[in-house]
Amino acid sequence: MTITDLAPIEAWEALERELHDKYGLNAAVNGADGMRVTSYANWCNQLCPRIKGDPKGLSAICAVAGRHFSQFCTEARKPLIDECDACLTKVAVPVLKNGEYLGCAGGCGALMQDSEVETFLVSKSLDMDEDEVEKLAATAPVLTPERADEIVAFLKKRLVELGADPVQD
Repeated sequence: MTITDLAPIEAWEALERELHDKYGLNAAVNGADGMRVTSYANWCNQLCPRIKGDPKGLSAICAVAGRHFSQFCTEARKPLIDECDACLTKVAVPVLKNGEYLGCAGGCGALMQDSEVETFLVSKSLDMDEDEVEKLAATAPVLTPERADEIVAFLKKRLVELGADPVQD
């Protein structure tokens, strides 16, 4: 069974749009292979498209975080709230059906309250001026721990509505 057997691509895109509109994250649904299910592009800040649009940034920051979150959700089968190497927060909830891991749903690109973007690392990864990185980083929305927990609860509820098994914390 795949994630698109559970619900069609249109349903996953609707979830991504809802997550982006409601919580302002770079929303994404990935299959068990870690690949995006939809082609819906959404950004919550000006820094993330620069990182993801550069092969060096993609491999040094986004791909590393993607593998970490995918591995955690696959093995632990629990939600994860953590940061990428740029120190932007990512939230992921596994999609399970009959105990099988089908993928994960979540979003990234917000800055956790009292945290700051790792501008030096981003600057070096992208060969970009650190002042430019700081300007782009200033566009990242701020996320409180309570709001991150609210996102997890929202995703858990919506995933069950789409036919997934309930996920435990």
